[in-house]
Amino acid sequence: MPSGAKFAIQGFLYQFNKTLLEILNSDDATSVTIEGIVEDIDLKFEDGSVEAIQCKYHESRESYSPSLVYKPLLQMIEHFVSSELSNVKYKLFVHVSGDRSETRNIHECEIRSALTSAKSRRLKKNTDLTDFDEQAFAGVCVLEFGPSLDELRIDILEAFKSTSLPSDSVDTLFYPNAINLIANRSILQNDSCRTLTKAELLRVLEKIRKTAISRWTLALKTRQAVLRARRPQLKTNLSKNSRNRCLVLSQDLLAEFENEIVLFIQDFVAKYHFKPIHDKPPSFYLDCSPDLYVEICERLHQKGIRFTTGLEITGKFDKSFFFREPITRIFNNREVQTDIQIRITCHCDTHTALQHRGFDDIYVVCERRLEIWKQDVEVEYMPVTSFGQCKFLMGLSNAIE
Repeated sequence: MPSGAKFAIQGFLYQFNKTLLEILNSDDATSVTIEGIVEDIDLKFEDGSVEAIQCKYHESRESYSPSLVYKPLLQMIEHFVSSELSNVKYKLFVHVSGDRSETRNIHECEIRSALTSAKSRRLKKNTDLTDFDEQAFAGVCVLEFGPSLDELRIDILEAFKSTSLPSDSVDTLFYPNAINLIANRSILQNDSCRTLTKAELLRVLEKIRKTAISRWTLALKTRQAVLRARRPQLKTNLSKNSRNRCLVLSQDLLAEFENEIVLFIQDFVAKYHFKPIHDKPPSFYLDCSPDLYVEICERLHQKGIRFTTGLEITGKFDKSFFFREPITRIFNNREVQTDIQIRITCHCDTHTALQHRGFDDIYVVCERRLEIWKQDVEVEYMPVTSFGQCKFLMGLSNAIE
């Protein structure tokens, strides 16, 4: 992963972890808004006052420099001079690896430096600083040096102990699901949908029985524990013999897709569709280029895997032919063989395959928005980025990358 992308993900994770800690440490009358009036986190207290927090994570920096907070500081100044609210306090929550200074109010010289910096050009055109009172703003703006991401996680796990949730499931169930919930809420448009209380969060977590697999939970330091926890949860349905399964696999998401997809399909068939009692061929929906799809089909044929594409009769996708029952043949009165081991299609050919109402399970390893028939179907989202992780989750391998 490029260093810029890595730091961006760490920055978001730091914000989500800080948000979670604020929720867990809040009282019943306090509400927490994700992406609030100046981004990141708003705490609204019982008396109506608000604390607006911006998080900045600079793990690679050894010491604090005012330039690190110019952008959020300017956003806070904009809100201070334009808002009619008089009960708002601001906090810059900053982590730099070599600085553990005490919490303090922002200095007026730091305010002036921000206003004369290149970033000040980003101030909204209607921002009137004529009567801006630097001293008054400095009195309501705090600079706090936060812990590292790992230390923040430890604080969160400690805070979970004071809740009613079972302590033995915090690290692998409640913590990753809480981070995933906050990440998902952060992109919602409505402010009320981005607001949580401690009681609401705990009610949601109490109902969760599956460990969330997402780009955020897989970016946590606990990702191996998350994968280990999710594997036995998936095994419940994977261990059933008669189950109509569909796997959605993305070329854009899975590394080495072209090189490993055929071997993955072969391993899946060898594990989950090799007995006479395995009477429902798995379906594979590939999100890849048409040329690669044709090549994959040719390679599967060379491997001796029997499949249908739904294109065999007219050259156009025929849903009824794609989902037809396999023809069974008996050899020497003993050996049973069907003419279909798998069904395979490509998003370039059809989207209707995912609207099939007969699936029992759909495993989605894809970030593309797809129209999937979800009623009475177990849809498992697993946006892992390697076949190694996918094989581990689905019980095809015992090794975690």
